[in-house]
Formats: sequence, structure tokens, C-alpha cells
Amino acid sequence: MSTQSTDSIYKNGLAANIISLRHTLARAMVDATTACKDLENGQHRGAVGAVIPIRQALDDAQALLESILILNRNLN
Repeated sequence: MSTQSTDSIYKNGLAANIISLRHTLARAMVDATTACKDLENGQHRGAVGAVIPIRQALDDAQALLESILILNRNLN
């Protein structure tokens, strides 16, 4: 059984968090696009409903960003 170096583990974690950040922000973009379409169709309440999940996505993105920065600080 081989063991990964600490640096390799940090790099893998960094890559995973960046990919997760991209997916999280893409989900928020889809929600924002849906909200815009709802507004164009005169569905103001639908637009508000579409943006509500963005709050959680932004919280998730913030946590991922903090993790990315911490992992980066620990790379040699």
C-alpha cells in the first residue's frame, strides 16, 4: 500500500474544493437565470422563489473558498 505525500493530499483536496466551488456557483447561476426568466414572464414571486436557494449556495461557496485558501497556505 502506498501512502500519498502530505503535499499530494493537499493538492487533491484543493482540486476537489475548486471543482465543488465551480459546481456550487454554476447552480447559483442557473437559479439566477431562472429568476430572470420568471421576471420576464411577469412572475415576480417565482423569481423570488428562484433566488432563495442562492443564499445557501453563496454560504457553501464561502466555506469552499475558505477551505481552498487554507489548503493553499499549507502547500509547500
